[in-house]
Amino acid sequence: MNDFLNSPLTLGSRTMPGRLMLAPMAGLGSLALREWIDTLGGCALFSMEMCNARAVPGENRHASPVFRWRDAEVSRLVCQIFGGHPNDMAAAA
Repeated sequence: MNDFLNSPLTLGSRTMPGRLMLAPMAGLGSLALREWIDTLGGCALFSMEMCNARAVPGENRHASPVFRWRDAEVSRLVCQIFGGHPNDMAAAA
């Protein structure tokens, strides 16, 4: 089973080094949880907390309680944005 979980997975044009992923979960994608999971072996892909599209352009990743990440996880981190206005969503993306 470990060989399967550690084998690469290609989705579209992106290849991830493994198949274990942290699914999006409300209130459970915090920086602290992701860092702890890394100490246990990590994931090929992490989801962070949901972020309001209107707030994202002005967020500071070092001060925000939600919109935070470590440099070491950037290549495997997915930011979930939500909003009701296309212009806000485009600016956040």
